[in-house]
Order: sequence, then C-alpha cells, then structure tokens
Amino acid sequence: MEHKLNIESSVTHQNDLIKLEASPFEILMKFGVSEEDVVADIGCGRGNFTIPLGKIINRNKIYALDNSEKMLDEVDKRATFSELNNIITIKTDHNNLKLESSSITFAIACNVIHEVEDKQAFLDEINRMLKDNGKLALLNHSIQCEEHQIKAKDLISIEVIKELLAMTGFKVQEVFNFDGTSYGILATKI
Repeated sequence: MEHKLNIESSVTHQNDLIKLEASPFEILMKFGVSEEDVVADIGCGRGNFTIPLGKIINRNKIYALDNSEKMLDEVDKRATFSELNNIITIKTDHNNLKLESSSITFAIACNVIHEVEDKQAFLDEINRMLKDNGKLALLNHSIQCEEHQIKAKDLISIEVIKELLAMTGFKVQEVFNFDGTSYGILATKI
C-alpha cells in the first residue's frame, strides 16, 4: 500500500499544511481525544493530526504509524520543529501495525482505509492494538478531492464502514459530517 499523495510536491505540501492546521484540533476534540489517551495515528502521512495530538497529549505517547519512510521523516522534522518529544514514528507493513496488543486507548485513521486492500484485516489489526473500550476514529472523504487525489472509486460509504466495523468488533458511537466534504465515525472496541 503506497501513498497516493505525492510528498515530492512542495506546493501541495504547503497548501495541505495551511489548509489542515486550523481544523485538526477541532476534529480531535469532536472525536473526544483526551490528555489521558495513548494514541496511534495510523497512516499518519505528514503528521497533520500527529502534531496537534502531540500538543494535546503531553503526558503520554503518540505513535505515528506509516509505511512510508518519507512521511515518517516529515513527521520527525515537524515534531522537532514543534519541540514535541512524545511522538514515536514507526514504519509499518500492510496489515502489521507493529504495536503490542491492548497497548493504546485511541486510534485515528484519516483518509487511510480507502488505500487498504483488505479492510477487514486492517480493522482487526486496529482492534488487536486497542485496549477494551478503546476508541477508533475514522475520517474519510465523502466527495472526490483532486487536491488529495481521491477519486470516486476511492470513496467508501458510511454504511459500508459501519458494516466493516460491526464485523470486526466495534460499535459505532457517533457519525460526524465535516464541511460536507468528509465524514468521521467514532467507534468503540466491544
């Protein structure tokens, strides 16, 4: 699973950061991330959620997981620039997220699941890492997005995600609509 987003494009990179830096805090608060959480940002990309998580949670660790060394290097640079020392970057494999079982209380996957071939195995792996009653926040595009290279074939409906979550041991707690372009689903491990 290689990223569809081109990290080499510095113009897209800068626009992406400017556009997203204002909203991750609000999104994370809606999802109910707390200072007490131990979080895995799965498919962290450049760290658009990892860095805000590092600012919200200063007592626990944030695991930035990605299969791209370039993306993880970018997260490390941004964490250093932001003087955050609670972010740990981990290079992952397809359905091996490389964290211990029951080691986190909160997982977030932003615009990742459409890139995963075996979605059920991916959600099973997240379930394995979460403690009992741990939370999973999924954020996905609901419309095509040229800037993020999301095509109609990449879109996954809320209903499909809910079915996958139910099959992998999650209970949907809440569904959010973010500006009509993305939706979020908050689920709890049961």
